[in-house]
Amino acid sequence: MADTAAWSRTPWSRRQSCGRVTWRGTHAGTFLGLPATGKPVTVTAMHLLLFENGLAAEWWAVPDVYGALTGLGARFGLPKG
Repeated sequence: MADTAAWSRTPWSRRQSCGRVTWRGTHAGTFLGLPATGKPVTVTAMHLLLFENGLAAEWWAVPDVYGALTGLGARFGLPKG
């Protein structure tokens, strides 16, 4: 799905950093149960990293999957009952 990716980094401290990743591509195959639409899709994610001795020791990521799916036309609703 990803044709391009971009990373913007913000140093937080000497041991911590955060950044935002943006992937852009074409929805050419099933993505989380949603059949291919051929539409352009963008998925963004926030990443938080903790460094020890110059290496990433811990890495957390939070992707905006809901935003990507709704951008492709998926609709979500509350169950009735």
